[in-house]
Amino acid sequence: MWKGLRMRKALTLTVATVLTLGLAGCASSTPSSDAASSNPKSGASTNTVAASDSLTAPQIMTKLSAAVPTVKQTIVYTAATDPNSLLGRPGQYTADIRFSDTRVPKDKTQYAKAGDVEFGGAIETFATVQDAQTRAAYVEKVTQAMASLAGEYDFQHGHVLIRVSRFLTPDQVAAYKAFAATLP
Repeated sequence: MWKGLRMRKALTLTVATVLTLGLAGCASSTPSSDAASSNPKSGASTNTVAASDSLTAPQIMTKLSAAVPTVKQTIVYTAATDPNSLLGRPGQYTADIRFSDTRVPKDKTQYAKAGDVEFGGAIETFATVQDAQTRAAYVEKVTQAMASLAGEYDFQHGHVLIRVSRFLTPDQVAAYKAFAATLP
């Protein structure tokens, strides 16, 4: 019995390590272009205009908490505390706020660590729409490639990427999707 438990913990640790290394290696190789095109997932423009007129991550978190009452902010990463070492780097997110959702079953997150999307989700903001789209595509590719992460919900709208726990049902996630569609 103990051997099986140790093997499960070792497997979980290995998967977490691979994911962390994979996300840390996410460097943007997006070519800069002022041409606009449509993202079929969000309908957002891909132009590289700065998001200076848009909401900040804390403003988005406040509005999300009002729209989804089961959400609570848990971590605000800085460039020094970001586990992926991407915050503020060229082409990467300019802010990363993590939140919990009380509807996520506790038994599903027993092997997760603080800040993991599995507890609720993340709000990532970017300097440009293109950077947000690049990150959304990368996260989708990584989560689909790793069975233990498959099913994460991601909503990219404008310069914002909202990532939501795979442990919520589609009905529970509907409020996140509707909220993301309201972002400027």
